Amino acid sequence: MRYKIYIILCLCFSLQLQTLAQSVKDSCIRILMVGIHFSGQLPKYDLEKRFGPNLSAGGSFTWKTKHNLLFSVEGSYFLELT
Repeated sequence: MRYKIYIILCLCFSLQLQTLAQSVKDSCIRILMVGIHFSGQLPKYDLEKRFGPNLSAGGSFTWKTKHNLLFSVEGSYFLELT
């Protein structure tokens, strides 16, 4: 008897979640996305003699229009540690 009640409750809950997901309107909205990145490199063997350790840091800005077009600008700064 307990298992039947548990199954019925799970089915009702999953049906409720499904109806909530269907009531969401169109998601084509304008949005500004901002990103940052940071990385470091340690070259080995023959590259170590030429380049050595270095760091890179930067960011990006992306604009999404209502028509799902993406416009982005990205830049980074490269720093050699030798």
